[in-house]
Amino acid sequence: MSNPGSSAAPKPWKFALLVGAFIYPVITLLNYFLIPFLMDLALPIRTLIFTFILVPLMAWVYIPFINKHFSGWLRR
Repeated sequence: MSNPGSSAAPKPWKFALLVGAFIYPVITLLNYFLIPFLMDLALPIRTLIFTFILVPLMAWVYIPFINKHFSGWLRR
């Protein structure tokens, strides 16, 4: 029999906190390393480039990592 609490959805505030904690360093590093090369581009294009990097990284790396390693805390 499965644990009834194991399928509970994560608490939104905890999930948001972890996502913020994981995405902040990535945004900082992207700004540090990419902005010098992207300064000549318009802001919407720079934002689009950051989005194309961050969304897959979050979807396939960070979110699975957060769910795997913090699932107990997220659901308490």
